[in-house]
Amino acid sequence: MKSLIHSVFLGLLLFGFFSCTADADNSGERIETNPDEIDYSEFEGKSLRDYGIPALIMLPDQTSNIGAAVEPEILHEDGDFKWEIIIGPNFTMQIEDYGNEKSMVQEEKDRLSRIRFYTIEYSIDEPDLIMYKRTLSYSGKSSAEAEAVGAEHITYHCYGTKEIDGITYVLRSRDEGYHKPIIETMVKTIRSVEKL
Repeated sequence: MKSLIHSVFLGLLLFGFFSCTADADNSGERIETNPDEIDYSEFEGKSLRDYGIPALIMLPDQTSNIGAAVEPEILHEDGDFKWEIIIGPNFTMQIEDYGNEKSMVQEEKDRLSRIRFYTIEYSIDEPDLIMYKRTLSYSGKSSAEAEAVGAEHITYHCYGTKEIDGITYVLRSRDEGYHKPIIETMVKTIRSVEKL
């Protein structure tokens, strides 16, 4: 009887362990996909109406993991189709107005697939949002030669779209990318955008 109880307990323990990690990526942190279930406790709502976009966006506040205790700065020139949101040195998100274009995420994936000196691994691959790891490829080099170069040259990136009043806005990380926790924060920001 005792061994039966131990077996059941061990089975429940293993089931609990595997069910908790099933939706996690390799960092062990779960990436939430349902906007209603995302924890925005370390974010603050900001209207973009004064900058020509009738939308509300959730931006990381001073308690978030981006390492900045500054107010968001939004750069935009009237009549331009680009915006930049800067929150300290570790968070720069770009927004671009693409009018009625609807396939911007797929176009970005197509562009990435043509770049041969990087390996792209998607951790989020949805019709309106991608998050990916970009690793420098050492084509024609042995793994020992690649290791001799030094750092692994890994960056993380995100690229998403939101349609507001028939206009497609692309929200993305900078070209240089960031560390994974910063990009995960940006993904939450992209998911938060809603029409005012």
